Formats: sequence, structure tokens, C-alpha cells
Amino acid sequence: MARAVTSTALTLHEAAERLAVTPQRISQLLKQGVLTGPSYGPGRAPANVPRVSLESVAEYERQRPARTSGRAIPNRTILESEVKALRADVDRLTRGSEARERAARQAAMELKAGADSIYERLTARIEENRSLAAQLAAARAELETARGDLSFAAARIDALELRDQSLGNALTSLLVPDSPADMG
Repeated sequence: MARAVTSTALTLHEAAERLAVTPQRISQLLKQGVLTGPSYGPGRAPANVPRVSLESVAEYERQRPARTSGRAIPNRTILESEVKALRADVDRLTRGSEARERAARQAAMELKAGADSIYERLTARIEENRSLAAQLAAARAELETARGDLSFAAARIDALELRDQSLGNALTSLLVPDSPADMG
């Protein structure tokens, strides 16, 4: 049954091939009423079904002037001016993008130089802090040693003072008479 319909009607693609236009152009011609075909009711027609009558395609071919190629060729001067305009746009965009790219590279180089400088200063500061921390640790060790020595010296002084005092008391008791009669 589909064969019988296809013999009197063509799909959009078949009609487009026969008329050397696009399927979209065939659809436009159908909407304009230039071409006719079977009706499928409201809404979108099913895909790949015959939509253009063979008679309307033949009538359109007879009325249309013969063309040397399948597509219309625009005026050469229009094409050349469009090409020149496109080239100018490309050149303008390229120049602008190259300048932006150069500026971005320059900014990136400046940022990197600044970051490198900061990194070097931080590295030097870290080394300086490490050196100061080592010096502080050595000074603390010396201080603890000095405190130990001082505490030992203080204990030694206390012991010597105690010995001196006991020797002084002993000498005093030896040299001083025990009774007042001895004094006289």
C-alpha cells in the first residue's frame, strides 16, 4: 500500500534531490502553496512519508527557469566584500587578542617576579629565624649552666660561711677565759 502512495508522491528528500534544493526549501514551498501534497492532518507529519505530489514537482520544474548548477551563485562582488569584512574582523579580533595575550603574559611575568622576590625574602627570613633560634637555644643552655654553677657557688659560700662561723666560735671559746677569775 505504501508503494502506491510513493508512486504519486515524494518525500521531502526525494523532492529536494529532484529539484536540486534542500529539504527545508521544499518544506517552505509546501507552506507557501507552490508545491502540494497529501494532507496528514494537524501537527507534524510522520518522518520519511511522502509529502509532495509528483505532479506539483513536475509543474514547478516546468515553471522554474533552467539553472546551470544546483545552487544559486551570489554576486561575486558581494562575496568579495563579505570576505574582506570577515578578514578585517578576524584581523581586528586577532590584534586585540594578541595585545590582551601579551598584556596577560606581562602581568603573569610581573606576578611571578614578585612572587619569586617574596619567596626569596621569606626563605632568607626563615634561615635568619632558624639561626636566631639556634643562638637562643645555646644562650638558654649557657644560662642553665650558669644558674647551676651559681647555685653550686651559693651552696659552697653558705657552707664556707657556716665553717667560718663555727671556726670563729671555736677560736673565741679557746681564747676567751671561762671564768671571770681567769680574766684577771
